[in-house]
Amino acid sequence: LLEHAGWMAASAVRHGGPALLLCLLPLALRKDEPRRALWGWGLWLAGSGGIFLAISSQQVAICDPEYARAVVARHYLLPFIALFAVAGHGAQRLASRVRPAFVATLAAAAFLVPGAVSPLSLARANPLLDHARGMLRDSGPRDLITLAADDSIFAAFYLDLVTGEAGERVFLTPSLFTYPPYVRRLKARHPDLVMPPFESGAGLPTDWEVWKRLNPGRAVLAEPVLRDTILERWPASVPAGGLIRVSAKAVARPAPAADAARFLAAPENAFTRAEARDWTQEVYLLHGRRMMAEWVGSRLKDERDRPLALRLRALLDAL
Repeated sequence: LLEHAGWMAASAVRHGGPALLLCLLPLALRKDEPRRALWGWGLWLAGSGGIFLAISSQQVAICDPEYARAVVARHYLLPFIALFAVAGHGAQRLASRVRPAFVATLAAAAFLVPGAVSPLSLARANPLLDHARGMLRDSGPRDLITLAADDSIFAAFYLDLVTGEAGERVFLTPSLFTYPPYVRRLKARHPDLVMPPFESGAGLPTDWEVWKRLNPGRAVLAEPVLRDTILERWPASVPAGGLIRVSAKAVARPAPAADAARFLAAPENAFTRAEARDWTQEVYLLHGRRMMAEWVGSRLKDERDRPLALRLRALLDAL
């Protein structure tokens, strides 16, 4: 709860810094302000913020912290409505005591300063799409790719349904396996895909060996954030560039050095923490890359692989 409250406070400073200063004016000059309105917005802040913190903070214990922090920022908007409303009272009070030219300057700064601090550009590189295109590069044209993170799901389905770059690859979202409309849409999109029987209440099974048996010639791959889940159930799985190739049988001739070199050659590794925008799922995207780099590096046991291990360590530091 304390950690989540700290996130909310940090988000308030990051996204509403100037507004927080204006909030102080009606509080300092409360004799001239409608107390009922300020009390109302205070209750809004305490109620909406407190309820959200109480519920969402319980999920932090079972969710990945970086993912949770990237997701919850959007939900802070509801309690922050109170902050901006009180800031409006402060701006109104300030406007009644200073020259109009100063008010116009303040209004212009409210729009220009955030844009100068965090410029937006449609020409900017899109690491989420680069990540999705990396999944296409590291998979076969008819493979099954298992997704878990929101950013991967949205980017992958953009390439599948909008640009058509995915070809015959099948993107699977196990979190929707119990949702009948999703299953119907999956059948319509991939009529040649053989799925295990749908069980009411249980949905589609997540035994990937069954999926492979029903669809010979198709491999099952998983995105990096599923590393621990996959390795716990299928410890013989191996890296496949930026993906995980799910396998119940050990590889006859494992090639950890070749796997590491293939992972390091991925152009997505050029995107580092220094470029990631805070409070976005770009931060969580880096988390998945770190998980993959740690796993690939842990498989390097030969002294001849030391240069690769050092490159992976440098990459981990950058991520």
